[in-house]
Amino acid sequence: MGKRFAPALANIYLLEFDEKATTGYKTKPVLYFRYIDDIFFLWPGDVESLAEFETYLNNLIPSISIKLKYSDTEIDFLDVKIYEYKSENMLKTKVYFKDTDTHQLLHKDSFHPRHTFNGFIKSQLIRFKRISSDKTDYDNASKILFNSLKKRGYSHTMLRNAHKDIWFNYNANHKIEKQQTQQQQQPQQQQQQQQKQRDPRLIPIIVNFSTLGTKTGQKIKRLIQNNAEFKDDKTLVAYKQKTKILDKC
Repeated sequence: MGKRFAPALANIYLLEFDEKATTGYKTKPVLYFRYIDDIFFLWPGDVESLAEFETYLNNLIPSISIKLKYSDTEIDFLDVKIYEYKSENMLKTKVYFKDTDTHQLLHKDSFHPRHTFNGFIKSQLIRFKRISSDKTDYDNASKILFNSLKKRGYSHTMLRNAHKDIWFNYNANHKIEKQQTQQQQQPQQQQQQQQKQRDPRLIPIIVNFSTLGTKTGQKIKRLIQNNAEFKDDKTLVAYKQKTKILDKC
């Protein structure tokens, strides 16, 4: 909050807290993550030891107060709900909407370019797909969003097509691989660009075909040739026919 550097400063300030939270206690949390002032971790101990760990955290920095919220089955972290999938003995994730989220997104009748509406719907669905462990969770999150968007003027067909397109065609890994390929190609492209810059250029000097034009062209040519900036370039004087009165009739 406040200045632009405030989040970075907060992270620097909490580096010592994170270090002591993850390594300083007798029982160490698993998968410890912190985003600004929200913390997520898995606790390998019982509830009593978790309460003791809360006391330990609250004594690390006097001005930092930690309030733990825990569950044996599911927990909310930012816009993600992490839940236990018992049949496969694993954790899964799905989209979490706060109770205060009214989905007051851009109205379809607002004066914006068409791609703006498509873009924000696509961005929301991409977020849903990244968070959702399976299609059922993706469908449920999309349904909640679409119920609100339909009231704001969006057609069912538009939403359905976007929903289908993102799930079956969007691949975050492919996008990352494409970015990595582009990064690998950048040095080669820069080298080619530098090579192009070193190649001699042809500098045309276009003047009227006349005695005055010839003298002017040759004088400009000598000035360019005497300039070290153009020492590797070739200068050519080209002539054009003077405009006649007949040409304007």
